[in-house]
Formats: sequence, C-alpha cells, structure tokens
Amino acid sequence: MKRNFFLALVLILFSLFIMGTSCNKNNPPEKEYINIGLLLPLTGDLGGDDQYMGNAARLAVSEINDAGGLFDKEIKLIYKDSGTDSAKSATAAIKIIAEKNIIAIIGGDASSEALAIAPIAISNNIVQIAPGATSPEYSSLDDNNYCWRTPPSDAFQGKALAKYLKTRYTTAGIIYVDNSYGKGLKNSFKNEFECRSREVLTEIAFPENPGVEYSFKTLIDSVLSFNPDVVFVIAYYKSGATIINTLTTEGHSTENWYASEALKNNDFITESGNSANGLRGVSPLISRGKSANFFKLNFINKYGEQTFDALWGGYTYDAMALLGLAIKKAEETTPNSIKNALSEISNPPGDTIYAGEWEKAFNIIDKGGDINYQGASGNIDFDENGDVTDTKFEIWEIQNGEYFHIEDIK
Repeated sequence: MKRNFFLALVLILFSLFIMGTSCNKNNPPEKEYINIGLLLPLTGDLGGDDQYMGNAARLAVSEINDAGGLFDKEIKLIYKDSGTDSAKSATAAIKIIAEKNIIAIIGGDASSEALAIAPIAISNNIVQIAPGATSPEYSSLDDNNYCWRTPPSDAFQGKALAKYLKTRYTTAGIIYVDNSYGKGLKNSFKNEFECRSREVLTEIAFPENPGVEYSFKTLIDSVLSFNPDVVFVIAYYKSGATIINTLTTEGHSTENWYASEALKNNDFITESGNSANGLRGVSPLISRGKSANFFKLNFINKYGEQTFDALWGGYTYDAMALLGLAIKKAEETTPNSIKNALSEISNPPGDTIYAGEWEKAFNIIDKGGDINYQGASGNIDFDENGDVTDTKFEIWEIQNGEYFHIEDIK
C-alpha cells in the first residue's frame, strides 16, 4: 500500500514537472533593455538632487521609449546613490558596472563624485556624461574621450564673476568647500580678480560633508575679520544655507556677498528662507529657447512644478538626450561607437533637433543625415575635452524666495 502511494506521488510530481516545462517553453523571452547607469545623490550635502536631476533623465528616457526606443529595445536607467561623496560614488560605479551590464553612466552631480567615477568608467571603457561637474580638473583627464559633461567649466565661471566684481570692489574674501569643485572655482576666481591690482585677502575652506559639530560661525568670523569689500561663497546648498543662516543670525547682512552656481537651487531657498534675501550669485545663463520651454512644460506635467529646476535639470535631461541620439547615430550600443558619435549629433553641421523631436531625429539618422541637437540647457557643442563651448553666465539676486536675473556676464 505504501509502495503504491509512493509511485502515485512520483507520477503526479513528474507530470507537474512536465507541465511546467511545457509552459516555460511557451513563455515569451525575457525583455531586453539598454541599461544606462544614473549616479546622483540622495544623501550628503547635495542629497535630494535626484528629485529634479534624476527625474529629468527619466523624462528623457520615457520620451525616447515612447518614440519607439532604440533597435527595438527600451532604455532602462539603473540608479544608485552617489552620496555627495567620492568614495561612495566610486563604490556605486564599480557595483553598477559589475552587476547591470551598463553601456554608459550619467553622473555624478558634484565634481568630486564625477572625478571619482571617471577612472572606473575609463578603465571599463564606459561613456560618462557628468551633468553637475564643473571643476576644471575634469577637462584634463586622460580619458580616451570617454568622459563628457553638459555644464560649462568653472575655469570660465570664476573668471566671469571676477571680471564683474573687480570693477566694483578692491578686496575679496573667499569661503569654499574643500574639494575639487571648491578649489577649482576658487583658483579661477582668484587668478582673474588679482590680475589688475585687486587682492584676495583670505581664502578659507570647510569640509565637503561637515558634521553638526562644525562651526560655520567661526568660519564667518574669520573671513569678516579681514574686512573684505566682497565675499564669494563656494558651497553646495545645505552648507550654503547654513552659512547664510548663520551670517544673518549673527546680525550681518548678505549685502556684498556672492554665491556660486550651486546655490541657485530650490532646496537652498527652502533651507535658507528669508536669510537669503539680497544674496547675489553667478550661474550659467539659463536657456530661454524652444528646447528649454519644451523641457519645462513636459517636466511639470509629469513631476510637478515644485521639483522643476531649469539649470541642473536641463543639464541632466540633455545628458540622457545626447546618449540616446549618440546610440542611434552609432547604430550599436558599444561604448566606443557611442563616444565617437557624441560630437557628431551635437556639433554642426546638421539639421537642428530640439528637445522632444525624437522621431524627426531618428528619421534623419536612418536616412544617413546629420543632426545638431540644441539642448534644454542651451546650445551644446563639444570641444576636444568633452566640454561645452557655450559659456554665457548671469548675475542673479534672491528676493522673497525667488531668483531674479540681474544681468548677463561673460
């Protein structure tokens, strides 16, 4: 009796196995994607940038996929937190390359992140487009043309601000974050400011990710003790907000204080509140063209106005758009072909392509034509270092929680 029961059980299990095998044969093959890494900070001094930068990249992906994708495949973004930290960024890059078969990376946000990711991307022959890195150091990488960026270098930003300020002030003090971004922008500003009988009286650094025990009051007292005519603050938004809040709490005014482009950020306004009223700063000039308008409307429709950022969101949207168009132009997904196609789809000559014109661009490429992508962040033409050549800047001022354009500079 037990033997008969055992044989019946074996037959039942065998039948179920055969049925399962037959079902599996009828299942469709697993969907294939073109995987692209997205390394942006959820934590650290730039924590939260993913909500507008990351969503900008996701918007571009959804548009490309809705237009039919690439080679009958959809693009898929693989995200990891870069942590506003070079070590975390490097670890994230290593993991994402090893685990997800990616062909390109968008990231990091901070220059220190991008510079930490770069050697890993280069050694693995992976294309990297950095949507937030502005350090001049990024231009001089021995990268075999694998490393690109969409914002302009601080070599131009620091010089533009110094040229503007030295017609108004004689002496300056600098407060800067102690990393490649802070040092690069500080040196660019200082070299230009001092070239015509002007003087930087003091330059004081603070940690990239300062702990709660760090005293920004001491830092502010130190720079003000030199009595400079103007103070230039180079910081990310969390530390920048703490500096400005401390400044006003101690009874000082933001008059004659200027900030770097990283403080043109909605989160900085939220963190600093009324303390930031009157603060001026410099940043790349926000595009007012057709692509910028398309990007703004589509982003707000999909994610809402609260997380929209025309500047940094625009750079990230363009990074993804450039990769999508370069992959199409290359007619394959090998990183070597993608890097070679990036200048071809962004620099003249070619038919002008604005943001969202995916089907038009794909049709031109399919017919063997050339395109010239005009980005949400502005005109994107690359030089031999993978830097954009459009370097227009603006002076802005904060009033009642809003940024107001003061004037263009270059």
